[in-house]
Parts: sequence; structure tokens; C-alpha cells
Amino acid sequence: GEIYNKQLEDVEKIRSDKRKELERKTIETEYRQPALNFLNQGSVYASEVPEYAEALIAYYEQNWDSALRKSNQARKKDPELYEVDLLQGDMFLQRGTKERIAANYKEADRYFKMAHDKFTEVTKVARSDPRGYDGLCRTWYQVIYTTFYSSGGNIRPQVQNSMIDCSNALKADPERSDIMAWQLAIYSTYQEFLMISGE
Repeated sequence: GEIYNKQLEDVEKIRSDKRKELERKTIETEYRQPALNFLNQGSVYASEVPEYAEALIAYYEQNWDSALRKSNQARKKDPELYEVDLLQGDMFLQRGTKERIAANYKEADRYFKMAHDKFTEVTKVARSDPRGYDGLCRTWYQVIYTTFYSSGGNIRPQVQNSMIDCSNALKADPERSDIMAWQLAIYSTYQEFLMISGE
């Protein structure tokens, strides 16, 4: 499942929408089904919080309503399972990205805010886990991309906040080259903003 997610994240850095959609379909064929098969086999053995395994399966099937319902059930069963916030953050981030691609920017912003809130919760309870900061870094990229390319808005404050969260992710795990790639994508968008705004 992690490989599938990482591949999808890399696709989001592609600027051409046609190429992005082609790559997304290829990734779904190569990685999504094996991830689902693995989770379906493993969910039988998930004895402590089977709802979480079921939420993961629904997430990879892109059955968002079921994933949200099952993950909320998992939270009730084990309130300390912060992975629920990670899952919900990823789910909201993907939903927001899909809305952004469909040019539904207001709806995309709503999902990005929910993703940001979930990842922020993770950083409060699991400070040494880089995944919360990584989620924030990925969310900032989508927010910055949406703000700049949909309205040409000022992205400077968002870029500054993103660099803090991306840096915290690298502090928690300095080997994460994917986080460096997100920083570079953010910085590239920021340089474009500076050129257009004449700064």
C-alpha cells in the first residue's frame, strides 16, 4: 500500500494533466490491486482492531465513505491508534487533490484543511513519527499549487509554513528523499510565483 501511495504522490508533481492521468492509471494497475490483495489476506488476521484493516482496504478501493466510517469505528475501539489520523489525512488529501484536478477549488480547499488538521493531530501525539510532518508537507504542496495556479494568489506565507513542516519531517527521518522532493516542488512553484510577481 505504501508503494502505491508514494507512486501516486510522485504523479502529482507532473504538471501536464494528460500525462498525470496516464501515469495514475498505470500505477493503479501495477500497485493498487496487489496492495488490496495483501490487505484482504491480512485483514483476516487483524485481531485487535479489524476495523482499521477494513478502513485501509476501503481506502485503497477509494471507497471514501466506508473508509471514513471504518476508521472512525477503529478510533472508538482504540483511541490511541494515531494511524487513524494518518489514514484520514491521506484520504482527505487524495479527495482534495481529485477536486483540485476537477477544478473544484473550494471543495479542494475544504479537504486540504481537513487533511492538515488530521496530520497536525499526528504531530502532537507522535512527534518522532515523520509521517505526520510528511503529510503536512504533501498537503502544503497541494494548497500552494491550488492557490497559485487557480487564482494567482500570494503563496509566500504558505511556503514559509510548508518549509517548517517539511524540515520537521526531515529532522524526524533525514533519509526521506521524497520529502526533499516535495520541498523542491514547493520551491519551484515559489520561484515561478516570484518571477511572475516581479520579485
